[in-house]
Amino acid sequence: MYPKEIKGKNIILRHLKPTLENATALSHLVCENALYLRSVFDYMVQAYETPKDTLNCLKYDEECQLQQEMLPYHIFQNGTLVGEITAEWKDKETMTEVIYWLGKQYMGNGYATEALQSMERALFWAGHQEIRLYIDATNWRSADVAGRCGYQLSENTDYYFKTQKMYRENNMLVCRHDTCPKWVEIGRRLFR
Repeated sequence: MYPKEIKGKNIILRHLKPTLENATALSHLVCENALYLRSVFDYMVQAYETPKDTLNCLKYDEECQLQQEMLPYHIFQNGTLVGEITAEWKDKETMTEVIYWLGKQYMGNGYATEALQSMERALFWAGHQEIRLYIDATNWRSADVAGRCGYQLSENTDYYFKTQKMYRENNMLVCRHDTCPKWVEIGRRLFR
């Protein structure tokens, strides 16, 4: 139902298999960026502290993915791991939460924007109705990404959101019928 890999213009979203090699690379990227990540994702910095801990997290992510409760992707640019984007949901008909981060050295290149746009395309194509981004008020970079991607701030300012209807109206006509040429083309691009 969800693509194993999504190729964008400058990045690739890919599932990381739970191997020690992948866990070491991810743990290294998180540790390199621990100071800045700690302010927003302290739980993640603790969970990815060692390759062994990171391996356990990757195994858990794979289990949740198989149960279709989570869609974890890692962001690659020219074969280099640069960040992560993950969607989690209880019921895709209601709300899906997306979180993302990049290594500080990779910020400012549009990778987070492209990753979020790629993720939302996959989610809305699969029938998710609303995506929410819970962004800390001090995280202006992520707020900018949300704005560039057309997310709206909720009335109580707790989160940014985009609905499937907003996506259809602002991006493209999306048809759920396999016979619709636009829908088939979107599916081909996602699942190649």
